Amino acid sequence: MNFKKSIVISKLPDAGLGNKLFTWGHGVVFAHKNGLEHYSIGWTKINIGPILRRETSFRFYRNYFKSTNLLSKIMFLFLKLTKNSVKQSYSNCQKIEIKHDNNIFIFYEVPHWNEFFKGLRENQELIVNTFFKSLRPNIHNDYLNKKNPIIGVHIRMGDFRKLSSTEDFSKVGQTRTPMQYFIDVINNIRKISGKELPVSIFSDGRIDELSDILSLKNVDLVQGNKDIIDLILLSKSKIIVTSAGSTFSYWAGFLSKAALIRHPDHIHEIIRDEDFNSTYYEGPFSDSVILVQNILSI
Repeated sequence: MNFKKSIVISKLPDAGLGNKLFTWGHGVVFAHKNGLEHYSIGWTKINIGPILRRETSFRFYRNYFKSTNLLSKIMFLFLKLTKNSVKQSYSNCQKIEIKHDNNIFIFYEVPHWNEFFKGLRENQELIVNTFFKSLRPNIHNDYLNKKNPIIGVHIRMGDFRKLSSTEDFSKVGQTRTPMQYFIDVINNIRKISGKELPVSIFSDGRIDELSDILSLKNVDLVQGNKDIIDLILLSKSKIIVTSAGSTFSYWAGFLSKAALIRHPDHIHEIIRDEDFNSTYYEGPFSDSVILVQNILSI
């Protein structure tokens, strides 16, 4: 490292993997556009909430990425003392005029929900390539040794609450997507396909909470993987069905080359750019020509 030159650090939030990736991604883009080195810290923070809720995943992301070690934290503290700290908003991922060296540009925010992928979608190829290059070798080996799903369905439960009978799903956030929605989408995909396509369920819910969907034929629950492996496997699906409001779902779609089916009540922005989505569908389930082609190509 050139200690005189400015650098970029993504100081990741105390949050789930999807939210951490937003802060990481904005740092990656800014560093690339300004010819600077990029580092990230905060992958290994322990979240107490998932432990107290007895979720299936404790969201502890130690040793997923090459830069996650004690040295990164020590380096960050040292640089804070020796460089000029410049907090950088997620909305500014552009090339800027850097008037002098010895700056540390710090990305720390999670974007607002209606602009999650602002500054990212137009840099999708860069981020996807950097993501996979940043993984530790054991993570690469793990997902490469597993079979890719055909239909990957992400059902977010955990800290998402159940929808009340008096609530309008379109007007609430951090709420579980109704199970019947997923069942209907699976049945509709299979109807177009004319085949009982296999379905892989990715969820932080318990088996008893998923019993209705697991009772369908050729539907299996993916279990026992690290969170990062589930994210990658979900992204490798031919068709991805997301949970509304789940950034884990959204990042799987962003990393993918798959049809991406989203709940119609919670589409506030596109995840991938329009050119990409002209080949791989993104949106609510519909009779779109692109979606039908994506399904029939399986």
